[in-house]
Amino acid sequence: MKNWKKLFAVMMACILALSLVGCGTPAQTPAEQTPEAPAQTVQQPEPSPETAGLYTAGTYTGKGTGMGGEVQVEVVFSADRIESITVGEHHETAGISDPAIERLPAAIVEAQGLGVDTVTGATMTSNAILDAVADAVTQAGGDAEALRLKGSDAAAAEDELIETDVVVVGSGIAGLSAAIEAAQAGAKVVLVEKMASVGGASITCGGEVIGAGTQMQKDQGIEDSQEALVAYWIEKGEGHVSEELLTTYGMHSTETIEWMIDMG
Repeated sequence: MKNWKKLFAVMMACILALSLVGCGTPAQTPAEQTPEAPAQTVQQPEPSPETAGLYTAGTYTGKGTGMGGEVQVEVVFSADRIESITVGEHHETAGISDPAIERLPAAIVEAQGLGVDTVTGATMTSNAILDAVADAVTQAGGDAEALRLKGSDAAAAEDELIETDVVVVGSGIAGLSAAIEAAQAGAKVVLVEKMASVGGASITCGGEVIGAGTQMQKDQGIEDSQEALVAYWIEKGEGHVSEELLTTYGMHSTETIEWMIDMG
C-alpha cells in the first residue's frame, strides 16, 4: 500500500510539471525570433545660413569720428557678405568730404574688406567711414581687424608718359593762375591736382577777391585807388605785415581782376 501511494505521488508530480510546461509560452526558434530594432541616431539640425557664415545677418549702425565729429554709417550684412553701406548723419565739410562719402562705401563692398585706399584730401572723413564700418562689423559678429588687411584686388593703373613744357602742382588760385599764364604764353601745361575738383581753398573761401580802382567801382561812382588799398592794409597790420608784399599785391589787384573778367 505504501509503495502504491509513493508511485501515485510521483505520477501526480510529473503530470503537474507537464501541465505547467504546456501552459507556458513556447520557445521561439531562431527563424521566429524578432530582430532587435537598430539604435536610434539623433540628428542635429543643419545650421541655417544666417548663423553659419561670417556675420549675423541684419542691419547695423556704426560710428566713427571725422573732421566735423561723429560719422554714422548703416551697414547691411548677409551671412557671408557686406551687402551695402550708406553714410548717414555727419557734419563733414561739403565739397571736401563728398568724394570719400561717394567712393569709399562702394570700394569696401567690392573688396569685402576695409584695407581700401582712403581718398586723398579727405583722409579724416575716409578714416571715419572705415572706423564706422568696422564698428558695424564687430556688432555683426565679424572680425574687423582681419578685414582691415583685406583690400581691393583691382589691378594698379599703368604708368603713362606725358611730355610737356610746364607742370603745375596744385590747382588753387595760384596754381590755376600760373597754369593759365604759362598756357597763354604758348607753353604746353599739365596741371596736377590731388582733390576731386579744382580750386583748392579758394573755392570754399566765399568768392571774395580784393581789389581797388577797378572799372566796376568806377561804373558805380565809387572813388578808390590801389594806393589807398595798400595804405589801409599797412595801417591795419600795425607793423606786423610785409609792406613790400602788400604793395605788390595791392598795386596789381586791378589788372588781376580785369584779367579774370576777360577770361569770363
